Amino acid sequence: MDYLSRLATRSVQAQRPNLWLFLAMLLVCYGLSAYMRLAQFETWKQNPRAYFVGERPMMTTLDAPYWLRLGREYQEGTYGTNKLRFYPDNTKSLSKRLAPPSEFQDQRPQPATTAEVGVRDVPLLSVLSGTLAAILDGNHYLAGTLLVPMLAGLFIIPLGIYFYLLGVPAAGLLGGLIGTFCAEYYMRASIGRIDTDMLNLFFPALGGLLVLLAGNAASLRNRVLFSALAGLALHGFDWWYEKPGFALAYFCVLLAMLAIHRTPLRT
Repeated sequence: MDYLSRLATRSVQAQRPNLWLFLAMLLVCYGLSAYMRLAQFETWKQNPRAYFVGERPMMTTLDAPYWLRLGREYQEGTYGTNKLRFYPDNTKSLSKRLAPPSEFQDQRPQPATTAEVGVRDVPLLSVLSGTLAAILDGNHYLAGTLLVPMLAGLFIIPLGIYFYLLGVPAAGLLGGLIGTFCAEYYMRASIGRIDTDMLNLFFPALGGLLVLLAGNAASLRNRVLFSALAGLALHGFDWWYEKPGFALAYFCVLLAMLAIHRTPLRT
């Protein structure tokens, strides 16, 4: 059995290219993903009457103006005064009509509430678009559009490293290319579609990679380190997508990995 184990280990190592060469290949794949989406944007620029309103590029999803508006409010410091969503619930006219008669209202002066808004209260997509818009002279639509080629292919890097560690680097490269250009994902993460789809593959791939590293770590310190990083990655995923159920699933997998490698319970 030991001989077969050593033979399998040598076989896996023989299939792996040099790490730096492989990382360079991953960056090329990521660059190709970004280039194809930027090429789509260049095609839009050639026909501005169809795809632009002034300097604003067209949006291809109804959620895009919502995220961009929150990004603008975050940049301007007015976030938290949402009067546009759930119309007409937040309108003054409806609130006045639904208010109880004056004799049943509390006439005492109400203390002013000034809840401070932190960056964590703002959706991560809006934080990124608002920050980038500050560099682009406040053009939030252009900022959101440029986020697509920057973020849509990021999952290629953790996915490729994951399969590299498993000894099948070709699967990582092909998986990244097929994933970024498959019809469904390319449609949902293409120019104009400013939505959470852009990083919905990146965070799960990163979390899976860190769980794998935690399970295979030789020292207890590294296991704790990679476990903590996996938690941070899933926290970022929750900030991005606001679906905390994913963290529970990854936590169960992490516990299983640590149990398989007989990690002491006291950790």
